[in-house]
Order: sequence, then C-alpha cells, then structure tokens
Amino acid sequence: MKQFVIKDYETGKASYWLGNRKSGIDLAVDELGVWVLWGSKDKNYGLKAALLDSSSYNTTHSWNVTAGAMNEIGNAFIICGVVYTIDTHNRLTAIIDLAFDTKTGKKWRPGIKFKNDGSFITMLDYNPTDKLLYCWNNEKLYYYPLLLNSTQHL
Repeated sequence: MKQFVIKDYETGKASYWLGNRKSGIDLAVDELGVWVLWGSKDKNYGLKAALLDSSSYNTTHSWNVTAGAMNEIGNAFIICGVVYTIDTHNRLTAIIDLAFDTKTGKKWRPGIKFKNDGSFITMLDYNPTDKLLYCWNNEKLYYYPLLLNSTQHL
C-alpha cells in the first residue's frame, strides 16, 4: 500500500470545505492523472492542488489555487489540469466562480451557473472517461454533461 503525506495540512474548520465540518482533503482524477486538493495550514488556509506521480504517489508539483480560505469554497473539481471552484454548497444555483490552470498559472472567473438539484453538495468530481461531472447531493447521485471548448475548458 502506498502512502501520501501532505505536510502543510491540518484538521480544523478553516481547512474544510464550506459547510462541511469533516472534509478537508479531496481526491480527483482527470486526463492528466490523480490529484489531491486540500486546505493548506498556511496563514490563510487557501486551497492547494497537487498532481500525484502514478507509480510513486509523490507529488510532481503543488499549486496555491486560492488566496482565500478553503472554508469559503463550496467544492472543487478538476478538468484537464484546470481546478474549478463553486461558491456554495447549499443554494439552488451555485456559481463556478474560479478557474485555475495548473499548466499556465492563469486564473479567471468563469461565472458559470451550476444548478444544484439537491440541497447539500458533499462531493463534486469530473470523470474523464465519460466526460461527466458527478455530484453527491442530499443522499443522491447526480451527473451533468459538460461542453468543453477546444482548449478543454468549460
């Protein structure tokens, strides 16, 4: 069994997703591989992302995705190396409010509305095989088809 240690993670509500008192680390898979998202224990508890090497499970690189605290983010997902965050976990309409491209370091605000079909998002992840966004929400699994542009961005 492989083990991955996140040196700058600590438990506590500042490093958890907004509204979720128990989840501060998330695994994601996209076309590039396996990712880890977590709230850093740096002074602002910002969201960080790391791509794992598929054989050693060591990080190839890590990125500071947000300057604000992780507990201000509803959830996040990754597509083609781009980290997307949503602004809430419990409103009927969330906004995909931040995109961070790990290849270029570029950030932008997509401002895409995201319909929350349930009432409490606890998991939001992209599947590169079927190109769907999956959401565990209020004890139900929802999926959303995505339309990506030619650069594989939403």
